[in-house]
Amino acid sequence: MTPSINKGATGAKAAKRYFLHIDISTALFVATIATKMTLGSASAVTGLAAVGLLIAMGLAITGGPRDEFARHSWHRGTAAAFITMLVLFVALPFAAGFMDGFMEAMRDSPQANGAFVTEDDYADTALFLAMAAFFAAFQWSRFAGGRM
Repeated sequence: MTPSINKGATGAKAAKRYFLHIDISTALFVATIATKMTLGSASAVTGLAAVGLLIAMGLAITGGPRDEFARHSWHRGTAAAFITMLVLFVALPFAAGFMDGFMEAMRDSPQANGAFVTEDDYADTALFLAMAAFFAAFQWSRFAGGRM
């Protein structure tokens, strides 16, 4: 007679670990944004939060969603991030050009320092907003029970 293996407990443990990694990633993402806004991007605290975010997301990605519910939440998050990136890579350069023109018109002279918003600014903004969309959609899907 072969011993029975309780695969449900292993699956439940894996799902708990997966959601824990995503929860830690969400908290570290918020910490990264908060420290970047208050201390600046060159702060050691911001760097530590960003490294922790990368490690936690790496663990979540390599662990991968095991059950249908976790997979569904992951797909909702990645879809939201992808749509956000598509929209922002079109909308942010347009908004930057509009703001440059608006600021130049308000001053009645060309700007001395160049563009109002640089390419690095809206690339960073698009990245952070896409990550925020991922975490928001993932957590919403998770806590709303998959209804969205």
